Formats: sequence, C-alpha cells, structure tokens
Amino acid sequence: MGPWRRRPREDYGARSFILEALPGASIGAEIGVDRGEFASRLLRHLRPARLHLVDPWEYRTEAVYGDSLYGGRLGVDQSHMDGLHEKVCRRFRKEIARDQVLIHRARSQDAAATFPAQYFDWIYIDGDHRYEAVRADLERYHDRIKANGWIAGSGYRSKAWWGDGVVRAVGEFVASGHARHYARRHDVFLIQL
Repeated sequence: MGPWRRRPREDYGARSFILEALPGASIGAEIGVDRGEFASRLLRHLRPARLHLVDPWEYRTEAVYGDSLYGGRLGVDQSHMDGLHEKVCRRFRKEIARDQVLIHRARSQDAAATFPAQYFDWIYIDGDHRYEAVRADLERYHDRIKANGWIAGSGYRSKAWWGDGVVRAVGEFVASGHARHYARRHDVFLIQL
C-alpha cells in the first residue's frame, strides 16, 4: 500500500493521518510541544525508541505573537510558560527516566544544531507557524532526517494569526525537490524525503 498505508488507530481528526504514516519504534522529534498533548499521542501510537520534545516555553512580547499560544493573553506571561514546561516534565517523567523522552528547552533552530545528520526517522513541526520560522525549521532539520524519513506538521492554512506562513514555506520546500511524496489533509502536511 505504499507510504500512506492505513493502520488501525483511534481517530484524532486530521492528525490521525500523520499517526498512520509515521513509523513506530523510531526516533522522532516534536517541535512545539505546548502541554504535551500530541506528544502523548505520538508515544502511545508510535511507541518510538526515542522522542525529542523541542520547545523554548518562552513568552513572546512581540506584537505579531499577540494571538499565539505563547504571546499575548493566551500565553499569559513567562511564569505561565515556565509552569507549562514543568508540567510537561512531570507528565513524561517515567519516559524521561527510561531515556525514551528527551526534553530540549530551546528554540527549534538552536536545538537543530545539537542533532547529528541522518539522526531522525521523522520530525513533527508545530511550533512558530510564521513563514520565516517554518522555513528555518525545514532548512535546518531536513538533513538531520534519514533517507526516506518524514517531515510532518500542522498549521497548513491561511486564516490564522500567522497568515499563509506554513503554506508558503512547505510549498517552497516541496518545490525545491526535497520531497519524494507529499500530502496534506485539512491543516496537516506530510512529506517523505
């Protein structure tokens, strides 16, 4: 059935599309963790050998982030973001203890430099959805993914606080010839390298 095979999974809306395609017992990363909801699903469904969670849990004061989960009234303040980080650490304490989950409290582009080339089987991008940030994530992480590996992500729509940032960045990446396969459903995308 190829890379888009169906596996029995619980339905999590559009993200179930990603869970169906990504390989289990793999090494992956989620960029943009927030409270760890999707990380929990990734662990439950894929049972990865190692899951890297990358998020700065940083309150952003710039006006452009006013409607984001990490700025303005939704982000509250830095103390709130510190609390989210602590909750995620507690939530995955057992997985952290057995070295299955590693938490990287850093901006995604800074964290990328800490990983070797051809390390990941897949990454899931759900951090800063602005064009510049998504483009940087795609550029900095694609060579850290194994051949035939995957890049997935969310925010693929144009009617949100980030405008068409994800749509433009993903479109340019695919057009550059990096993708063997590309698909999207609703607001998620999936690229096989």
